Amino acid sequence: MTHGEELINMKMLMIDDELTAQTASGRAARALIKELRDRDIAVIEATSDADGQAVVLSDPSLESILLDWTLGDDDVAHDKARALLAFIRRRNTHIPIFLIAKRDDASTLSSEVMREADELIWMLEDTTFFIAGRVLAAIRRYRRCFQYGAQLGITTCWLMRAANYTRSRFRPVILPSIMEMKGISYTPTIICQRPCRSLSVSRWV
Repeated sequence: MTHGEELINMKMLMIDDELTAQTASGRAARALIKELRDRDIAVIEATSDADGQAVVLSDPSLESILLDWTLGDDDVAHDKARALLAFIRRRNTHIPIFLIAKRDDASTLSSEVMREADELIWMLEDTTFFIAGRVLAAIRRYRRCFQYGAQLGITTCWLMRAANYTRSRFRPVILPSIMEMKGISYTPTIICQRPCRSLSVSRWV
């Protein structure tokens, strides 16, 4: 993606109840936000599941979401994060979602949960530089889906659905064939990870 294609600011949401806390997790979260903003990514902060849900409902321009797997000391079963994850996926099946977790939480991350999320972040183990790079790459892939859809003269949702009917990784087979027929140059890359539930041209359904 060229610099000109990033003139529209990238925007993401971070949902973490410890964003303002004087804890190791809180300090790591704030350091990550600084690193993301240094990369010209606008970060919206939410400190509760209700606040996060409100942002998701009101802002269709989000391009990535970081979701803390433990939203409060009283949520030992992770029900808040689980419900919010399902809510986001009902709204948008292909926006990149990163789950923020600790190693101790690994046993609570079921296969069903991991099918809904795109990537897992070990906040206290991975560096902010590394995490920010993954988030930036995910946003660029997300944007590229819509860029190619516009070039092909078809809805991106149709492209995603044609490329993959299931919640597995994008299989780069159909897209090159379509682009070849359209006479569009194509560099093989993983550009889409999720199908869309709707044929709407909107990112959010």
